[in-house]
Amino acid sequence: MPTDEVRGAKERLVTVFEDAADLVKKGEAALAALDKGDGARAWRLLSPKGTHRGHGPAPKLCFVFPGQGSQYANMLAQLARVEPVVAETFAEADEVMTPLLGRPLTSFLFVDAKDEAVLTRAEEELRDTTRTQPAVLTCDVALLRLLARHGIEPDLVMGHSLGEWAAVVASGMLPFREALVAVSARSRGMASVSLGDPGKMASVLGPYEEIVRRLPEIPGYVVAANINARNQTVIAGESDAVVRAVEYFGKEGMTAQLINVSHAFHSRLVAPAAEVRVEEGLEGFGGCDAVLLLAEAVAFVGEEQVLAVDAVRL
Repeated sequence: MPTDEVRGAKERLVTVFEDAADLVKKGEAALAALDKGDGARAWRLLSPKGTHRGHGPAPKLCFVFPGQGSQYANMLAQLARVEPVVAETFAEADEVMTPLLGRPLTSFLFVDAKDEAVLTRAEEELRDTTRTQPAVLTCDVALLRLLARHGIEPDLVMGHSLGEWAAVVASGMLPFREALVAVSARSRGMASVSLGDPGKMASVLGPYEEIVRRLPEIPGYVVAANINARNQTVIAGESDAVVRAVEYFGKEGMTAQLINVSHAFHSRLVAPAAEVRVEEGLEGFGGCDAVLLLAEAVAFVGEEQVLAVDAVRL
């Protein structure tokens, strides 16, 4: 566990790695950059590969929790085997979600990675929003708790769409168990709406203004749904239109790929879900006096996007 002295060091190095060999490789590259003195160019090259250097007083720490589309079969499976707090979080989620899903949440998550057919089926089952949402929230909270055990806690929290619920848990506004129940009700409400075309979503790397300027050139309904970063925009809309958009932006030299979600969230295609009363899934729900104000979706007035804020009193 890092000491306060280590966490507050004026020189800090963070590396994201896949395995021991990858860590050694990236560590050697970092040492080579340090040997070059300031090595500004070297660090700029290392940063996109997952090695980051920090200078001076430690800044404020923000946790940004992901939304749907970031899920995959066996996520955190290895960590759950070696970190008790992660295993305990999944056990808690199973206790809450088994009555709601008809089987443990982990039975959708943890499968035989060596069996391609089983893995493919698990990925498809996990794409169902009623499973995706509690699964992603559980993983978010498991990592939050694990980092806290190592003395790493955020000064502020944010979330992309579904990730807002993890941010609410991290802020202490809502207990994890109750957030699971609320998210489950939310996902069932979304899934209950009958849609001829549930639509698709995709991420596009490039300037937001340029992406928005080009979208009208693509036949069909497709809009900019989320701005994840200055150079990453999520688009959503009719399935065929989004597929065409991915092909179009790819030809224009912008990296674009479909996101693994069940619906075109944050678009007018899922507007009927706004009529579903999330409170209907929360009978007997209590323990928190706060009123949660969560930006849950994008509503549409004509073709204009308007942020819709849901208020749910718990």
